[in-house]
Amino acid sequence: MSARNPKAVLGALMLLSGACSREPPPRRAATETPRVVSVFSRADALPLQQAACGAGDDACPNLALEDFDCPRDAAAEVLIFSGHSLPPLYLHTRPEALARVAACYRPELIVLDTCYGFSLPLLEALADAAPGALVVGATYKLPPQGLRYDADFFQPGTADARAERFRTRSGKPLTRWRLDADALSQARDTLEAWDVDALEARLVRKLPNLVSVDLPGTDAAALVPVAPERFRR
Repeated sequence: MSARNPKAVLGALMLLSGACSREPPPRRAATETPRVVSVFSRADALPLQQAACGAGDDACPNLALEDFDCPRDAAAEVLIFSGHSLPPLYLHTRPEALARVAACYRPELIVLDTCYGFSLPLLEALADAAPGALVVGATYKLPPQGLRYDADFFQPGTADARAERFRTRSGKPLTRWRLDADALSQARDTLEAWDVDALEARLVRKLPNLVSVDLPGTDAAALVPVAPERFRR
């Protein structure tokens, strides 16, 4: 048998290597960071436990808040909290439980797909966990179906761009604001200084009593649960 030509062998190896490098990559590796993570509560009815992006979409994991344990190297661009809320409880628990999830994933955008979600206790907890994140939510009751998401919401994009890709089913506007702990502290101080007349003028819901307070430097306002005794004359 004749000796092989070294250059011919090298050329064959290079051709083989080139062929392998042209194979298309998988759509998304199992270890790749998901763009969107959806969080629900097991305390809600089953329809409220469905992920916003639909069942079986591996780009949008749907996690139960009660079972949450921060994965190693966790990160996500968007975090959606969906389900029943009525301040001071959110997804049937204290705001610190939701903030723990936000601290784990460090999202750029937090969507509060829940009734009365845009409220001071939750915003304060989230501001400590994900400072500067863009938060979008409602200061009123949402229908059981929650918000309506465009298909491109789940595609790459900035937080501001994504915030334009979902909406309420009624067309009622949502509140959009970047988390700022100092502004929240100022809003809290303003609320504490109000007398009964000021509280009643900003009351938007009774039992529990929810009062609207402006967030300094913006047109946004957040809800705050206020104890009944503060309305006594």
